[in-house]
Amino acid sequence: MSSPSPSNFSRVSAPNRLDQAKSLTRFLCEMIRSPQGTGAIFPSSPFLAKRIVRMAGVADASRVVEIGPGTGAFTYEILATMREETRFFAVERNAAFVQHLRNRFPNAQILEGCATNLRDLLHENGIQDAESLVSGLPWANFNTALQTQVLTAIRSAMSPGAAFTTFAYFGPHLLPSGRRFRSVLHEMFRVVETSPVEMRNFPPAFVYYCKA
Repeated sequence: MSSPSPSNFSRVSAPNRLDQAKSLTRFLCEMIRSPQGTGAIFPSSPFLAKRIVRMAGVADASRVVEIGPGTGAFTYEILATMREETRFFAVERNAAFVQHLRNRFPNAQILEGCATNLRDLLHENGIQDAESLVSGLPWANFNTALQTQVLTAIRSAMSPGAAFTTFAYFGPHLLPSGRRFRSVLHEMFRVVETSPVEMRNFPPAFVYYCKA
């Protein structure tokens, strides 16, 4: 199935209660089916979404990529924030989430595939690199080798000066898996900064801001 062509996403309708219920239902179904793959106990809040999108510089970017959009909490904020002429792609491995996203955002380009193949996926769809990259992947569930592989793919898809943002839950970031991920980030990127903790997310979370 071919993806739709990019369109004007500067005005997207705010999710109504039915949209929210569908997203939550899909999220819970996938969490029960594959908790390791979902990597969260609840969808990200609009407050975290606004922070991660703002820190990624989506409003000023001409090419934006989202990796692991899940049910679209960050996707909605990206589409509502980016400029009319901006190219946008979301890459999601979970087929159920892909279908949910295509139904929820019918004009967006939602690519089904693995983040480790990010650069090839972008090239196949006419994008050389990205200026802004946002990820909601469950990093703590990945071993070091997979973390490094995915982050290498992300870095290879970044244009000079591009920003990459992702998040971690406050508290679990102190566990070995969380510390390991932070260490890998520092190995992979020249700049790694953290935001204040967003307490209006469940669980509370903070954003990692990275530049190559």
